[in-house]
Amino acid sequence: MREARIFLGAIVGNGERLRSDASAPLYADLRADAYGHGAPEVARALSAAGWRHLLLSAAADAERLAPLMGADAVLRFSDEAGVLSHTGPALYGLESDAASLGLASCMRVSARVVSVKTVEAGEGVSYGHTYRLQRRSALALVPVGYSDGLPRSAGNRGQVMLGGQPRPIAGRVAMDVHMLDLGTDGAEVGDEAVLFGDLGVTAEDFASSFDVSGVELTTGIGPRVARTYA
Repeated sequence: MREARIFLGAIVGNGERLRSDASAPLYADLRADAYGHGAPEVARALSAAGWRHLLLSAAADAERLAPLMGADAVLRFSDEAGVLSHTGPALYGLESDAASLGLASCMRVSARVVSVKTVEAGEGVSYGHTYRLQRRSALALVPVGYSDGLPRSAGNRGQVMLGGQPRPIAGRVAMDVHMLDLGTDGAEVGDEAVLFGDLGVTAEDFASSFDVSGVELTTGIGPRVARTYA
């Protein structure tokens, strides 16, 4: 129902682009579960592409990740002095100028609509009724909330792709769900709503509309959002 599709080939491609411009070995930044992309899977993919230098949050991470990179892995930790050369968010395309640098977006987050209802003009939506409908409109309920990593600040500000069109998040983001205002358009239960990762909308694009960074967004995607890999 909730999915974060991770494109490992894009991560590897970004890494090669970064390494081609580097004069010293780069450390693949696997902190924060590889910025929410899944550190074990990313480590395996990078290892297969010839990476051996890892940046981790703490020594405890080495026990589960170093074996995935091979016996010759070179480890550094973020609390060490002198760790200056690593890929950071750029490895995952999480930079505001990523496209101009030739870096690809690596995560697509989506969920299936669970209900659709028509609501009359003037009705309030979600907790506190901070959003009121300007006309009779269809509302789609999408099962991604702040416990899944969709920040509350996205309420009344963010837009989610549904039916190939950006739909405003109507009202406050709840713990488990948010609502989309479809206006006079319709939708069906089971239709896919894409928060980011489609039609040129990157994590950075989506997050910036409600004053959050792409890094904060992807690292906050919760465990109920199933990671799948391509």
